[in-house]
Amino acid sequence: MISAERAEAYLAALLINAASDEIARAYGYRDRTAPAMHPGVGVEFHSGARANLPFVHTARPGQGRGRSAFQLQSEF
Repeated sequence: MISAERAEAYLAALLINAASDEIARAYGYRDRTAPAMHPGVGVEFHSGARANLPFVHTARPGQGRGRSAFQLQSEF
């Protein structure tokens, strides 16, 4: 099982270490100056574009996703 905080860190590291010439920075939402209400990952590109990847649903193995957006499980 993994928490949302660890998933943020893992996905941000995965994006940065992908060695893409396009990606300038990737970060977990908890690492921002003003942390977000919901977990997720942000990506900044050298072109100035940004991508926001909020965690909307989670599911454990063998389970379907939750019905309500942003009602995340503590571990998934």
